[in-house]
Amino acid sequence: MDLKIIFFLTAAILMMAPIIISAGLSVAFAQEGKKESEMMYNMSTNSDGNSHLITSITEWTGIAALAMTVGVILVRRFNIIPRNNTNSGNSYLSMRTKVSIFTLIGMLSIAVGVIHILLVNEHMTESYIWGIAFLAMGVPQLGYGIVMIFAERLGTTTRKVLYKIGIAGNVLFVIIFVSVRLFVPPFSPEGTPVRELEPNGVLTVVIELFIVALLVYLTRVKKIEQIIALVRKK
Repeated sequence: MDLKIIFFLTAAILMMAPIIISAGLSVAFAQEGKKESEMMYNMSTNSDGNSHLITSITEWTGIAALAMTVGVILVRRFNIIPRNNTNSGNSYLSMRTKVSIFTLIGMLSIAVGVIHILLVNEHMTESYIWGIAFLAMGVPQLGYGIVMIFAERLGTTTRKVLYKIGIAGNVLFVIIFVSVRLFVPPFSPEGTPVRELEPNGVLTVVIELFIVALLVYLTRVKKIEQIIALVRKK
């Protein structure tokens, strides 16, 4: 099976995960209890259990995304150091390798989008605005990931715009992650900076930084190829 098809199927599964989990949680909370006190107790217990479950899912989603990154790099053997491609004469990075990078970026973006969406409910209980903020981050990341998977079908100018959007967006998300731990974030119920440093948050930042690195690398490809072409002409 083609590597890209495998990536696309994995993306579809990751996209369905929050929907399935949300549906399962809705069914669990919709069950009627015999007594009001017992119902409240059961809801509290289920809430804690669901919170731990979602935390585990987000953590494993991040770990799986990074593991996939390492696997793809080992399989494709990306040429990080520019070198001449004797087949084309000018380009040191084949289109097949570029497609693999597009797909990898798309999968990583989908992964962090899923993580943010799964954490919406948890942060909604802390602050309504925080829940909306996580949703506002997750949905565009999902959409961006899907677009990047098929980026080779887009024009060069469109891809350049996508690179800039991806770099700016992910850098912004990383800055937000750091700033809310240094300063009091808006609508904070405690009125203090965020003290928690959960593994899923760290994994998300690592993935976003890796996306930025790959996008910056792609923006440099054309310039480096042009330099190589000029050197070969001399």
